[in-house]
Amino acid sequence: MRLNRLSEFYATYKAGGVVGFGPGADALTATFDAIKETAQEMKANGLARQGDARVEYDLLRKAKISLRFGTFNHCMFGEHNLAGAKCMENTIVPPGHRGPLIDRCLPGRGANSIIGVEHVKFYRSEKGSLERQLETKKTAPCRRAPCSNRCWGSRT
Repeated sequence: MRLNRLSEFYATYKAGGVVGFGPGADALTATFDAIKETAQEMKANGLARQGDARVEYDLLRKAKISLRFGTFNHCMFGEHNLAGAKCMENTIVPPGHRGPLIDRCLPGRGANSIIGVEHVKFYRSEKGSLERQLETKKTAPCRRAPCSNRCWGSRT
């Protein structure tokens, strides 16, 4: 199933679509670029006996892309690549645990995070919910004051 979803990402990439946003998406796109280039070289050298799609699928399978699919983002976290993994900062990893600590994920800040097109609806919903909360009279004025962080952009 994971390879099927990864294949869907690759098909989107080949069609010129957006794989996602964030540093993890850039890393995934670079991997897809390498797969596409290798397949083209194999075809040019006569090493690809089967169709291009099958060769690319085999290269995708062999690439060993570490990608964990999630509700709010996907994670390119690799057990051997901890650089930029916000979920692992200042924490004690339980004995025997492998992979990211999902409950500590920071999708907007992690260096391995991919926010895909399918995740945008969750972020829009959250933004709308916060904006509606700001407009209610029960919300304290100090809570309605513009925040200096501007995490959701302007409230216009």
